[in-house]
Amino acid sequence: MVNDEAPLTEQPSQEIPISSEEAERLYGIHCCHSKMPTNGEFRFRHLSNSDGTAYIRTQTADDGGWQNSHYHKGVKETYIIQQGWICYAEIRDGRQRYVKYEAGQLVTTEPFIAHNIYMPPHVIIHTVKHGDSVSNPNKNKNDWWDDSTDTKELQGATMKTKRTEAEILNLVRSTKLADLATAQPYNEAYRHFDNLIWAIPGVAAAIIAGVFAAFSNVISALSVKGKNGVAGLNEIIGLSQNTMLILVLIGTALLLLLLSYAVHRYRWHQGFYKTPPTKHRWINPQVLLLLFINCVAFAFLWVAARVALLINGAPLSMVPEYFNYVLPILIAAGITWWQNFIILRDTAGSRPALGTAAFAGLNDDTLTRGSGAS
Repeated sequence: MVNDEAPLTEQPSQEIPISSEEAERLYGIHCCHSKMPTNGEFRFRHLSNSDGTAYIRTQTADDGGWQNSHYHKGVKETYIIQQGWICYAEIRDGRQRYVKYEAGQLVTTEPFIAHNIYMPPHVIIHTVKHGDSVSNPNKNKNDWWDDSTDTKELQGATMKTKRTEAEILNLVRSTKLADLATAQPYNEAYRHFDNLIWAIPGVAAAIIAGVFAAFSNVISALSVKGKNGVAGLNEIIGLSQNTMLILVLIGTALLLLLLSYAVHRYRWHQGFYKTPPTKHRWINPQVLLLLFINCVAFAFLWVAARVALLINGAPLSMVPEYFNYVLPILIAAGITWWQNFIILRDTAGSRPALGTAAFAGLNDDTLTRGSGAS
């Protein structure tokens, strides 16, 4: 019987190396490594002759500095900060914006947005150019342009003086949240934590409703004493009605404080995916939500404390009536202030992390064969 099936081709057991000469001759991929004359940074490039896409490793030595301002008409640049940090500058809607990106963060540029970056000493970034390139005959057919008004303005703003790192970071702090709103949309990670935060009120409401139901059941159970020869609940567990009420109140307060801590941690993580506001940092819906949860929790604790004092015969009449309302609010406000302070302190200067940050643009790589454009 004849086997009509073609024999299986034996697969090579090892990778087949491709030389740089073959890569360029057969596939249009070439290397171009250089040291930039303007800021002394090193660029190690792998470029495609056919579509303008590329990979570039850029690193600085003992000196840092700005690159040259430019924009792209077709390609986008995605950048991964490998080591250190960079300051990204752009002009959008007539306003200059400066943003700090740190190791592990990833950002992508938008076409026609003039941008530039500052790289301090000993920084490493990876750049991937992708998209439909629009060749510029004056830049070796690379999609790299510097002829717009915004580009010239940004070049003048970033290159006119040699700034220190402290001055660069002051530029970052000077950028207002309102200026970043259109350039830095909410990414999926931010929305994830936002959804978790706003699920908390429903959980808190369910807990409070359950507590009131538990109060009713506990009181009913405690009121049944010896009916049909069965001992009451308080007799079975050996606790008085007041003691059980205190335990229920404390347990509810602890659950609410756990929810408060969960909101705090969600906001803390969220802070690394969105620029902290420069104004009204202490008055926003999330802070007010935390304040509300903390107020309810400490109100339960205060009621439990008063019940315990009453059981022990403490003269509560000596305490002003308004103190019963003011004290829980003051404690809750102090805890909320501390939680917000921790978030603002830890996320200060942070920017969107790995994800889909449409705001970004970095690197002014020219992708040329030593044309000197940058």
